[in-house]
Amino acid sequence: MAEKNQNKEKTILKRELKKEQDEVDKIKKDLHIMESKIPEAMTGTYPLSLEELVQLIKKRRADLEKQEKVVQEKELALQNTMVSVQDWEELKQKIPTWQEVFLNADTSTKRVLVNRLIKRIDVKKDEITVHFKINLDEFFVQPRICVDSGTIPYKPDSA
Repeated sequence: MAEKNQNKEKTILKRELKKEQDEVDKIKKDLHIMESKIPEAMTGTYPLSLEELVQLIKKRRADLEKQEKVVQEKELALQNTMVSVQDWEELKQKIPTWQEVFLNADTSTKRVLVNRLIKRIDVKKDEITVHFKINLDEFFVQPRICVDSGTIPYKPDSA
C-alpha cells in the first residue's frame, strides 16, 4: 500500500517536473527569438525600441533563473522520493517475517511468542483448534486457509 502511494507520488512529481522543464524550454525559446531581433531594434525596423527589447530580455532571463530553480527543486524532490522507495524495499527485505522469527528462535523465545499470540489450543481426535488472543479477521479480509497457503492441514493417522 505504501509502495503504491510512493509510486503514485513519484508519477505526479515526474509529471510536474516535465511541465516545469517545458516552461524552461519555452522561456529559452522566447529569449532566443528576442535576442535575434536586437539588430532589427538597433536599426529601428523592429516595433520595439532597443531599450524596451533589452528590458524584456532582462525580465525573461530573470524568469528563466526562477524557473530553473523550480526545476532543481522538483528534481531534488523526485530524487528523494526514489531514494525513499529504494530504502523502503531494502527495509522490507531486512525485516524478518513472523514465520522466520519463530522458526529460527530458540525454545524459550518460541514459548514466549506462543504465549503472547495463542489463548488456547484444543486437541480432539480428528481436529485441532487454535484460539488466538487477537481476532485475525480484523487483519485478513480474505479467508485464512486456502490450498496454497503454505499450511499443512491436519489429518488423523497421517503421522
